[in-house]
Amino acid sequence: MPTTFIPTNASPNPANYYIGRGILFWTRDGSGERLLGNCTSCQLKPAVKQLDHFSSQRGLKLKDRSVVIEANMNVIIKLDEFTADNLALALMGEEGGWVPFRS
Repeated sequence: MPTTFIPTNASPNPANYYIGRGILFWTRDGSGERLLGNCTSCQLKPAVKQLDHFSSQRGLKLKDRSVVIEANMNVIIKLDEFTADNLALALMGEEGGWVPFRS
């Protein structure tokens, strides 16, 4: 009889493994959700800047406090469907019509 694993906070437990799959949607400026197409990779990278403070009251300089002064989140999305809307998102622009080339 196969072993049944139930997800818990305890480790190790194979039931806690996560295999990420899903559908990725994007919403711009309160407009409706839009499916981005096939997403081959999606990464969230937090970026935190801290200001360190050091005590100068003794001979040895000791860090006594570290304060977060800036917190950002970088999102890296790799798509393999190059539509006009996806290209506009990548270039931080807006999808419009085609502009004819004039010489």
